[in-house]
Amino acid sequence: MSSTQFPTLTLEEFKTAIQDISQFELESKKNQQKHFIFKLIDTNNELWQEINNIKQLQDLSSFENKENLILYQETLWENKHSLLEQIARIESINDELIRRNLISEQDKLQEETKLMEEINKKDIENETQQKDGTEGKEEEEKANGEGEDEGEGEGKGEGEGVYL
Repeated sequence: MSSTQFPTLTLEEFKTAIQDISQFELESKKNQQKHFIFKLIDTNNELWQEINNIKQLQDLSSFENKENLILYQETLWENKHSLLEQIARIESINDELIRRNLISEQDKLQEETKLMEEINKKDIENETQQKDGTEGKEEEEKANGEGEDEGEGEGKGEGEGVYL
């Protein structure tokens, strides 16, 4: 972690910390988390487009293309991990709002379902893979030197476009 990054709390630390903040601060934090989620998705969409551009060159033997492809895929994977953390934080905020009797379980479920629908709608990788199957996984295996001589293989599942 660089010195310019904010210190991160574990999910349990986050849950404890939000017990002491106001409803306004909770709502503000939830909006910040949502904003961050959609910025990450925008970044992932740009990376996904770059991956597709490299694939269209059909020159994965080039060292530079292979290195870029691996870097982009690793960044996508890290961003997806961050997305899951942000989604968990929103769920935790909603749980805290329920604990305070400020929203109902039904409100929580509706809001979180809507969020997941918005995420999946905005995620072009998810849309692309739904259209053409497991292309992302196959390309990742090629970029990592896996799967070419091994038949199907199991891969790491990193190329999947589903966040939950």
